[in-house]
Amino acid sequence: MLEKVVLRKFYLERHLQCPLLREREDYVRSFYEKGKGHSYLSAIANYTLRIVELLHLTDADRHLVSADDISDAAEEWAKMETVHPLKRSYSVSGRYAFIKIATDWLKRINRLAPLIEDSVPVFNELFERNYTRRKMVAAPLLKERIEYIKYWKERGATRFTQREIAVYELHIIRYLSFSQIRTVTVVEIKNAALVWAKEEKIPGRTASYSKYAEQRFVRFAYGWLRFMKCLEEEKEIYPFEDRVTEYIDHLVNVRGYANSTSKARYSILKNAFLTLGERCDDLSQVTPADIDHVIMSTHEDGQKSRKTVSCLASVLRSFFRHAEQQGWCMKNLAESIKSPRIYSGEDLPYAPKREDVEASVQYYHTDRKSAIRNYAIMQLLVVYGIRSSELTNLKLKDLNWKKEQLYLRRAKGCKPQVFPLIQSVGNAILRYLKEVRQNESRSEYVFLCMRAPYRKMSTASIYRIVSTCLKQQNIILKHYGPHSLRHGCATHLVNTGFTMKKVSDHLGHRQLDTTRIYAKVDMPNLKKVADMKWEGLL
Repeated sequence: MLEKVVLRKFYLERHLQCPLLREREDYVRSFYEKGKGHSYLSAIANYTLRIVELLHLTDADRHLVSADDISDAAEEWAKMETVHPLKRSYSVSGRYAFIKIATDWLKRINRLAPLIEDSVPVFNELFERNYTRRKMVAAPLLKERIEYIKYWKERGATRFTQREIAVYELHIIRYLSFSQIRTVTVVEIKNAALVWAKEEKIPGRTASYSKYAEQRFVRFAYGWLRFMKCLEEEKEIYPFEDRVTEYIDHLVNVRGYANSTSKARYSILKNAFLTLGERCDDLSQVTPADIDHVIMSTHEDGQKSRKTVSCLASVLRSFFRHAEQQGWCMKNLAESIKSPRIYSGEDLPYAPKREDVEASVQYYHTDRKSAIRNYAIMQLLVVYGIRSSELTNLKLKDLNWKKEQLYLRRAKGCKPQVFPLIQSVGNAILRYLKEVRQNESRSEYVFLCMRAPYRKMSTASIYRIVSTCLKQQNIILKHYGPHSLRHGCATHLVNTGFTMKKVSDHLGHRQLDTTRIYAKVDMPNLKKVADMKWEGLL
């Protein structure tokens, strides 16, 4: 059989002198009987010859060949750059072909040990075809790929998502030439993603360019490489970044500031110094006029209230006090920073009307899965007036269904509180837990993201949920976030006759003075005062 396939005399003698001649000829003949062409048969013959040579197989020694041995031999074959004219560089396709043919042939002649894919159940669970399983096992970085798939499985990813990750891992290896662990830049990923998106010979792809494929490639590449700590991310640099970082470390480690507060200050200073950096190259050059320019530019954009600008001035004043102590800037610079005037009554709570709030809650009273979750969130915000951070930190153990109680850990250092679990709120939460929540995840938090990874929701997500339904009602407000519902809850309690002490306890205020501001929006009682006859009293 080999005489018909191998035409060159030199190579034919090499084939005939190699061990396992009969087994190799039978294997080639099986494909000949299936009608395969000469080039295909020649490739099979050459690969079986290489398999015997690289695995050191003999006629006398009948030991079983393991999948690891095949993988090592395939890697050696893939690195042979000068042996074959078509193999000028590392050949990924050659590695795949070697493993595929070696596995199939050695299995036929009973020389194959139990396959490694049998010890990797993750691919058996995700893929049905043996060819695909072998392809997954044969690819480089097996351990790293499996770890990432398991990472997503533990975070609640569906079988479809896990399978898509496994497939894109192979694309990443191929288009980034990532067969060995190395650092990869963002530019490399974007370039490889573009090549992948323009690949024409992809089953099911009809267009010459797929934006969806490009986005998926970038997303999975970022995730996997970041997981392996191989991604060299582009770091955003802004003026005086090192000084700001040192200041934030001082706030956290020396003054004991909370992480949320330090992150907020970092964001404020970052945006302010982007403007300041246009006028000064060093903090020692900063003058009061430069800081005034930053504050005025923030106020003039029309999006910031005087209270927000006052907060910016306070943060800048704190930073430059620290900078003066460290010798970074001129003396008394912090004292020159003045806050804008806050007029009496300017900071009155902005609260939507009760009927508008009730209509907003009903906006999510549908059968959509996300709406079921959002309806429960709105119920909690409206009835209890809790902060968004308190809602996101709500845990399953905080719901006592037997006693119908809600255990609430307050933010800002307030003591925990126990509330009666109102029936409408309890029913909304219960429906979410039964029909929507990914209960297979190991998260202890009540409200989770709708898509994997099923982590607790962020306060930004809560803001989007509330602002969407409030804006749909065409309500005119200064702010459309969840805090407006907190103000609405407090205003409703005051207007229905609750004392300041009860309202303060309900909101979790540490000081009664914080609650007194709601007395200014007690419209029914203020109206009574306005309607009084003052003639005899003056």
